[in-house]
Amino acid sequence: MKRAFLWLDNISLNKKLFMIYVLCIFVPIITFVSLFYSSMNRELKQKRVSELNESLLRIKYGISKEIEIAKSLSDRLLLNESYYTLFENTEESVASRYEYRRKWDQAIQQHLVSNPKVDNITLYTTNHLLFFGGSIQPLTEANKNESWYKELVASGKNMIVTTIPETGRDKVSIVRYMNYALLNNIDVLRISLDENVFAQLALEEAQNAGILQAELYDQHGKPIFTINKGIQEQEGISLKDSFAQSGLLGGWSIMIRGSSSLLTPELQHLKTRFIFLMMGSLMVTSFIIYLITRSMIYRMRILSQQMRNIKMNRFDVISHSPGNDEIGMVIIQFNMMVARMENLISEVYEAELQKNRFLVEKLNAERNALYSQINPHFLYNTLNVMMAKSMLKQEYETVSIIRSLSKLFRRLTVWGSDLIPLGEELEFIREYLNIQKYRFEDKLQYEIEMEHGVGLLLIPKMCLQPLIENACVHGIEKKRTMGTIKLQILDIEDTLSIEISDDGPGMSNEKLDELKKRLEGNYENHKSVGLHNVYKRLGMYYGDDLDFRVISQLGHGTSIFIRIPLLSIRQQGDKYDNETT
Repeated sequence: MKRAFLWLDNISLNKKLFMIYVLCIFVPIITFVSLFYSSMNRELKQKRVSELNESLLRIKYGISKEIEIAKSLSDRLLLNESYYTLFENTEESVASRYEYRRKWDQAIQQHLVSNPKVDNITLYTTNHLLFFGGSIQPLTEANKNESWYKELVASGKNMIVTTIPETGRDKVSIVRYMNYALLNNIDVLRISLDENVFAQLALEEAQNAGILQAELYDQHGKPIFTINKGIQEQEGISLKDSFAQSGLLGGWSIMIRGSSSLLTPELQHLKTRFIFLMMGSLMVTSFIIYLITRSMIYRMRILSQQMRNIKMNRFDVISHSPGNDEIGMVIIQFNMMVARMENLISEVYEAELQKNRFLVEKLNAERNALYSQINPHFLYNTLNVMMAKSMLKQEYETVSIIRSLSKLFRRLTVWGSDLIPLGEELEFIREYLNIQKYRFEDKLQYEIEMEHGVGLLLIPKMCLQPLIENACVHGIEKKRTMGTIKLQILDIEDTLSIEISDDGPGMSNEKLDELKKRLEGNYENHKSVGLHNVYKRLGMYYGDDLDFRVISQLGHGTSIFIRIPLLSIRQQGDKYDNETT
C-alpha cells in the first residue's frame, strides 16, 4: 500500500485527474455499453442459430420426402400389373410379348409425367427373352461391375440410395431388387432423380432464411450439390446434421452456413441512438470536468513553471490572480518567498562580487610580480649583442635560439590584450619548445597537433605556456632518458579539447591529491604558481563551463586535460571585444 501511494506521489496532477476521468467515468460507460451490446448480440445469435437449425430441419425433411416419394414409386412399379405380365408371359408369341412391353413403357411414362422430379426409370434384368431398350436394359457383367450394383450387393439390403455418374454429374438414384418369386431372374430397378431437386429445396430455404451456403454429402462424404451465393463473410454461422442411420439416407449429411448479420433495421437504429446517447454523455461529462479542473491545472502549471524558473535564477512572482482556495494560498506564499529570496541573493551576490574583485587584484599582482622580475631593456640589449656576435662567428643555430628567446621575452614584457588567438599562443609555445630543445638537445622531443579552424579562437594569453613549462621542468628535466611532450588541440562535438602530456616520472596519488587541493583552494605558497594562475584565470573567464583535470601516475607521466565549450569561448571573446572597443 505504501508503495502505491509513493507511486501516485510521483505522478503529475494533470495525469492524476485524467486517471480519475478515465477510471471513474470513461471506463464504466464503455464497459456498460460493451456488456449491453454483447448480451444483445449473444441473444440475437442464439435466435439466429435456432432459425438456421429450423431451416436445416426443413431441408432435411424435404430431401427425405423426395426420397420417400421415389421409394413409393418403386413400390408401385413392383406391384404394377404390367410388370407381372411382362415376366409371366415370356413364352407367348412375339406380338403378345411386344404388347406387354408396350404396356410397361406406358406405365413408366405415366409415372414420369406424374412425378416430374424423377429423371429416369430403368429396369435391369437377366431375362434375355425380353425386348431390350429404353426403360429395360440387360443386366450385364459390365453393369455388375459398376459401383451402384456393387454397393447394392454389399449392403445386404433390398433397397439403397446412392449416387450414379451420368452426363458428367452425379445423380441421386434409388436402386432396389424387383423380387418376383415365380421367376429366377435378377431384376434391379433404378430410379434417378432430377439433379436440381435437392438444390431447389435448399435455394428456396436460402432465400427465406438468409442461407449463404448449403452442401449435401452422401455416405462416402462426396458432395451431391453445393449452393454458394458468393458472399464472403468471416463470421458466418455453420450447422451440420446427419440423416438417421435406419433410413435410406443413413450416413448422408447436410451442412448450411448462414449470415451472422443479426440486427434488423429497427435494432440497428436503436443501437445507433444508444451510441449517440453514450457519446453525448461522455462529451457533457468531459466538458464539466474540464471546467472544474482547468482552474486547478492552469494555476498549478504556472506555479510549477515559476519553480523551474527559480532553478535558472529567474525570480519572477506570479502575476495571475491566485484565488481564495488552497492553491491560491500556495501562490501567495510562493510570491512572498520569491521576493525574500531575491533580496537575499542580491545581498550574497554583492558580497561574492566584492570577494572576486579582491581575488582578481591578487592574481594580477602575482602576474605582474613575475613579469617585473626581469629588466626588459637589459635583456633586449644583451640578446642583440649576443645575436650580432654569433652572426659574425657564423653560429647560425645560436642565432636562431637567441632570436626565439628575444621573441619570448618581448611577449612576456609587453602584455597587450588579455585574449589572443589560439594560433598565436601556439606560436609562442613553439618558440619556447625550440629553446628547451636547444637546452636538452636530443633528450627532448615534442609533438604539436592542432585541428584546422580552432586557431582563431580567442583564449586568455599565457594559459598554455606555463603548462608546457611544467612538463619540461617536472617531467623531462627529471628523466635520464629521452622524453616527449605532446600538445593536442581538437574540436570535439563543439568543445575545445586541449591535452598536454609528458612521459616523465609522474606523481604519486598523495602528491596529485595535494596538487588538486592547492588548485581548488586559495594560493598560499610559491609551489605550482604557473599551474595555479592558469586554472584561476580560465575559471574567471569560463566558470562552470571549464573542465580542468590533472591525471598522473607514478612512473607513467602526467597529463592535463582542458575542455571548454566553443559557445562559451565565443561569448567571452565577443564580450572582451565589446569592452575594449
